[in-house]
Amino acid sequence: MQLVLALLQNTVCIILSALQLAMFIRAIMSWFPQMQGSRIYEFIYGITEPVVMPFRKLIQNVDALRGFPIDISFMLAFMTIIFLEILLQGMI
Repeated sequence: MQLVLALLQNTVCIILSALQLAMFIRAIMSWFPQMQGSRIYEFIYGITEPVVMPFRKLIQNVDALRGFPIDISFMLAFMTIIFLEILLQGMI
């Protein structure tokens, strides 16, 4: 049972690391407008947007942050992934 639990934790950590890398790539690609619309950008966007969207909806409910120039929802999603990864690594 311990082996199955450890395998599950490692698998989730790997998925979170891959998602973290995809979000980092998305952030870098956002600096280059000519990359938007490319297949790689659409692929990365498709992977990361389901993670960012709940945070974006949450931020839209806060009037003071609605017109903020920085995408706080992206940063919150990224920090949440890091927090979950640290939490899971502490359990192993």
